[in-house]
Amino acid sequence: MATPAKMVRAANAKIVNILGAGLWSYIPLVALYDACEQAGFALDPDETQCLICGRDSQAKWKLFRNGKHDRFLCLSWYRFDSGRYELVAYVS
Repeated sequence: MATPAKMVRAANAKIVNILGAGLWSYIPLVALYDACEQAGFALDPDETQCLICGRDSQAKWKLFRNGKHDRFLCLSWYRFDSGRYELVAYVS
């Protein structure tokens, strides 16, 4: 089993590959959840059923390892007048 630090690095590497440096027309929550799960974390299914709203804000989802809360998936966004989003996401 991977150590927590390796899991965090793996999840963050996947998130960087997903988000890149561009702007988004939507917030790819499912892809971010998948990146965390592929790294070995579990998410509470009730928490993943959420609504993201607001021009700019932030959100956190609890990540579990071996059934215990271990880390957070953190997301912040800003929507430009063009309707596109600048996104920052990471596992803390």
